[in-house]
Amino acid sequence: MAELLRATRVPLGLVTNGERFTLVYAEPDQPTGFADFRAELWFDERLTLRAFRDFLSAGALFNRPPEQTLDALYRRSLENQQEVSKTLGRQVRRAVEMFVSALDRADSESGRALSAGPRWRAHL
Repeated sequence: MAELLRATRVPLGLVTNGERFTLVYAEPDQPTGFADFRAELWFDERLTLRAFRDFLSAGALFNRPPEQTLDALYRRSLENQQEVSKTLGRQVRRAVEMFVSALDRADSESGRALSAGPRWRAHL
């Protein structure tokens, strides 16, 4: 579906096998976005059914301000994804720094026993 959408320059498509519905968003030179809906959950999770209906309603597709269309939501999602990735990268780097610092402190307090490692004697 993503290849078809990119080739036809129609960004939004729906794929289903009758049980699972996948809303696909694909533009040239952009990552593909997916929203999955499982019909089996619709009886128990009415909110999921309403979300599916709202995604595909005529009003959602044709009668929304430009900043509230699925296109705009997808693009905003891409921007947020990049920011989340940057933030996560900074947090991971800081966590590794803290871990290495704690290991160094523990090694120092043990008289460098941790960094000495096991001593192996060669037997000939």
